Order: sequence, then C-alpha cells, then structure tokens
Amino acid sequence: MKEHQKHIFWLLWFGWLVLDLLTAVLMEIYTDEGYYWMWSKHLDWGYYDHPPMVAAWIWLSGKLFPFGGGLSVRLMTVLMHGITVWLIWKILPQSNRFEMTQTESSVGLWQRGKSIILFFVVAASMVMFSAAGFLTTPDAPMLLFSAAYFYCLKRYYQESGIGSQESGVGSQESGVGNRKAWLWAMAIGVCLALMTYSKYMVVPVLGLTIIANPKLVKDIRMWAALVVAGVLLIPHAWWQIENGFPSLKFHLVARSDPFEWSYLLDYLPNQLVVFNPIVFVVGLVLSVRLLWGKNKREDLFTRTMAWQIVGFVGFFALMTFRGHVEPHWTMTCSVAFIVLTTQWLSGLFTDRSEQPSSQATKVKQYVYWSLVVIVAVVCLARVVLWTNMLSTQTGLGSKKARFATVDDLREDRDVVVFQGSFQWTSMYRWFENEDAILVHDMRMYRHTQYEAWHLEIPYQGRSACILAPCPGAEELTAGGDHYFRRMVDHLQTTDAMVVRPLMLTQDGQQVTGEIEVTNPYPVPFVWNHDEMPAQMMVVGLVNNEWCYTPVAIETDNEIIEVAESATYRVTVDAEWLHSGQKIAFGMYNGVVLTQNSEWITLE
Repeated sequence: MKEHQKHIFWLLWFGWLVLDLLTAVLMEIYTDEGYYWMWSKHLDWGYYDHPPMVAAWIWLSGKLFPFGGGLSVRLMTVLMHGITVWLIWKILPQSNRFEMTQTESSVGLWQRGKSIILFFVVAASMVMFSAAGFLTTPDAPMLLFSAAYFYCLKRYYQESGIGSQESGVGSQESGVGNRKAWLWAMAIGVCLALMTYSKYMVVPVLGLTIIANPKLVKDIRMWAALVVAGVLLIPHAWWQIENGFPSLKFHLVARSDPFEWSYLLDYLPNQLVVFNPIVFVVGLVLSVRLLWGKNKREDLFTRTMAWQIVGFVGFFALMTFRGHVEPHWTMTCSVAFIVLTTQWLSGLFTDRSEQPSSQATKVKQYVYWSLVVIVAVVCLARVVLWTNMLSTQTGLGSKKARFATVDDLREDRDVVVFQGSFQWTSMYRWFENEDAILVHDMRMYRHTQYEAWHLEIPYQGRSACILAPCPGAEELTAGGDHYFRRMVDHLQTTDAMVVRPLMLTQDGQQVTGEIEVTNPYPVPFVWNHDEMPAQMMVVGLVNNEWCYTPVAIETDNEIIEVAESATYRVTVDAEWLHSGQKIAFGMYNGVVLTQNSEWITLE
C-alpha cells in the first residue's frame, strides 16, 4: 500500500472509531444491553438465550473502564468493531484495495484513494453493521469472529493452493505437509469456536462454506480444525449438558410458532432495513449471478461469499414458516455483502478486456451516490441517538427518568418485583443500582436467564413493591406512565419451588397420584400465606391455547420447612385432559403462574 493510501485508510478508520466512541458514551444503554450486563455479573459458560461471549465482552469493558456509564458496557464493542472493519478490508483482493485499473481511470469514476473511500461508504451504509460498532449484543462479537473466519479461510485457500486467483500470493507448497496451510486451518478452528461462543449462527456459516467447496469434507486439515473447535467448546458443551440444553430448547423448540403470513411478509422489508435496500439488492443479485449467471466464478472464496448471502437470505426466509424471524439474525453475512458490493462497484467482476458500457457506469455511479446519501442519514441517526430523545417504546430513548420514577414507587420497600420483563428488571438495576427481581408467568412470556439465577430467594419474607396487574394492586400514574402497584410486607414467590410427580394415573378426564414439593427458600413455604397464598395448578397447551386447572391437594401439611420436601396426594379434573396430553405442574400466588415441574406426557 502506498504511503498516501495508508494515510487515507487510517484516517477514515480512526474517524469511524471516534464516531463509535462518541455514540457509546452519549447514548444510554439499550434495553437488551441491560440484560447482557446482568449476565456479566453472573459469568458462566452459557446462558439461556445465547452463548457467553457478549457477557465476557461487557465484563472486560467494565474492567478496562471501571467508571460506569456506557463505556463500561461498550468499550470492547467499540475497539473490536474497529478490528472487524480492518479485517474485512484485508479480505478484499489486493488489486481491489490499492489499485485503480486503466478502465476505471478512463471513465473518471474513481480518483486517487477512491477505492478506500468506496469501501468505507459501503460498510458505513450498512445500518445494523454500523450499529454493531456501539451496541453490545451477541452480533458484535459474531461479526468480529466471522470476519476473522473468512480472512483465515481466504488465507488457507491461498496457502493450500486452492481457491485463490490472486497472483503472487500464497505458498508454492500445496501438499498435506504445508506448514502455513496447517496454521491457517488451526486458526479457522479457533474462529469457529469463538463464533460459537458468540452466537449459534456458526452452523449456517460453516454449512454454506462446505456447499461452496464440497471438497472440504475430504480435507484432513479441515477435520483437524473441527477438532480444535470441538476441544475449545468443551466447557460450553458441558454447561449445556449440565443444564439440560436450555439454549437448544429455546432456539429450536420455544421459538417455533404456527405459520402466520405476517412472518413471511415482514421478512423482506426487515432485511432491507438491516442491510439497506441498495446493498441488499446489489449483493443478492450479484451473488446469484456469480453462482449461476454470466458472471459465474470458479474462485472458491468468491463463491463462498456469494453462498453466504444466498444461503442466509434463503434459509431464514424458509424459517418464517416456523415462526417469527428477528431482522438481525442475518447480520452474520454482512461481511459477504460488504466484500462483494465493494468489488462490484470497483469493477472487479467485469471483463477487463472490454470497456464497460456507459449505462453500467451510470448504474454504479447511481449506486455509489445513493450509498453516500444513506451514510449521511445513518450519521444523522447517530446524532439523534446522542440526544436520547427517541420514544422509550423503541428501547433507544432516555430511560433514566422512568426508572427514577420506579424507584420512587418502591418507597421504603426492600426490593422491587417486576412481572415478565427481564429488560425492565435489568434496566432498573443499571440506572438505580438497586436490587430488583423478576417473577415469570409461564403463560405470558418466554423463559429467561433470571429463572436460572433465582435472585428472588434472598428476599423471601421481606417487604416488596410488586409492579404487576394483580389482585390487590392499585392503579396509578407517575412520570407519565401507568403502573399497577401492590405493596407486601412478607414476600412469598413460587418461582424456585420444585414439583416432582411421583406417580400419576389418568382415568378419562381425571388425573390422580402423588407429587413431591421441595422448598429451596431460606424461610418456610406457607400454602395459606397471609398475603401471597399459593395454589397448585396443572397447566397444558390445547390447540396452542393455555389451559390450567386447580389441583385438589389432600394433606394436613400446610407448611414446608426450609430445604425440606413434602409429599401430597393430588386430584385434577379437567375437560381438556386426555391421553397423550403434555402437562406441567405450576403454582399461582396471585401475581404469576410459575412452572415448577418438567413437562410430562399423560399415558
């Protein structure tokens, strides 16, 4: 790279980093970031929703910047995003990065250093890719390690003598004993592990890589890379085993819903926002042409990039038939979109022996200046984020005043109890530096990591402010928001209570048998509690609708002592019960209906 080109690149790169840093400092943390911040306070090898990398990043950010504020959550994200941008730049072919072809110069589209500016324009126009530079979510580390993976894969193809068409690059030694190829293969294995520790999107990334180059299945070095990845992932795999594979159940089962047309119809507009309409259309059309059209390439790495785009977009389009697809799930292929779009705009995919048509040049000029406009809009959006003036409903507006109001509602109570919202619970802890606990109603929202932590255990028997629409709650308005509040002097929740069916018999629509109930709380559990009595329930899903029926308990034992269990004879009569029905035992304490047993199938 010539000296002036280095200056241009590093000046733009530094400007990007400063912009991310400013946004990280000035913008209040996003609601999901509050949840991940809570993870960093409970470091583990895995979590219910995602792998542990995002928690590790926030923990490191707090260590590097222990002064509070956004940087204590986002510093690692800002720094690592800078590395992500640099790695994607390194992935581009050398001729694309540093030189202008005679054809490009002749049409006057590019000036000296324009190829560098073009790269930054394409990257900065990618809406969610830009947001990953200051929002600490699992997508941020996933983008870094996916960029590292593709860089290592490209170098592996070069060193092993396959897949590269760049002259003068790579090793002359292409056999199994090629030391450099082995080193890059091992680096691929490390990247696969780090991607898995970030987000489970590693599965489609690796699968699409193999589709682009099926010979990898027979490549011993790639098998060695998988062994390296497997060894590094042992702690996470062991955590999954010990906890009953909660992440797999969540992503493969809990997120499955009956098909709705809105899932499919929302998918494309969401993707246009994630990548921006120009890059999305250019990248997708270009990928199809590179794989099957007149621009078809035999270069394995280029085909890999194209397959990442076609595969991700197509795969998640199909996933809409099993439930809602979050817009950002396709973000991993941002690397491929940036690489291919930049190469197309710089003329790499045209036949250099032919002069490009005036129409083709005009199309590229239109695309380029459209992207410049989008970059300006994205930058303006950042300035708006600095003000924290967006609606709190977006999760991006100012939330500090709201949680100060919640703290006022708490009055002199020991703890605030939130119903269902893991985000509100986390954000209250972040802004007020006060304890808050979450109680989860199994009928209303998905499971979260809070159910594994059971932060409510130390607060049993203590005073609490419960913010939930429940019997005995008063309605009030404070700070412009509407609340339901119930004050109790002696909190008794049921989230951590454990119910184990011992013997159940079904006779028509009646189920009888015995259950064992265990109390893990530091105070006795009282069924007939003065403020929060508990009712045992049987819960099931019929035609995707919740059904629940009270359980008749035969016992004189109204109290379960600390760390003890009690056995009860139970009877349930319900019209919705039938052979093959899945049921679970739960408890209702006037606030939430908690799930307290595993799901079982009636026989």
